[in-house]
Amino acid sequence: MDLKGRTLSRVPLKALEPLLPLYLKSQVLEHDWEAETAFRESGISRNIYFISCLGLVRNRQLMEQLQRMMHLIQSEYGEPVDIEFTINVAETAEYMINLLQCRPLQVFQDTGNITVPDA
Repeated sequence: MDLKGRTLSRVPLKALEPLLPLYLKSQVLEHDWEAETAFRESGISRNIYFISCLGLVRNRQLMEQLQRMMHLIQSEYGEPVDIEFTINVAETAEYMINLLQCRPLQVFQDTGNITVPDA
């Protein structure tokens, strides 16, 4: 979000990466070793990253909290839910989960036989 221009804009990772603190890079970025090897074989040496959030996914406590939150919301709705959330990560590895919205997940349920009228 471009707050100054009051617009949404797409920013390439290459432009964003230098602005990310090291602790956050370790949570959301991953080396693309295969791409780096291919470039190196072509005579080009560079670091290549992609966004994977693997550091967050490997955080067992965070994943368990998200799972508990989804189960609680699902039990209240009485059906599967779709949630939107953000995670703010501090340099100390502390984090805060912000639930933005939740809604019942649209799931097809077979209710039995269907009678097709004659044409």
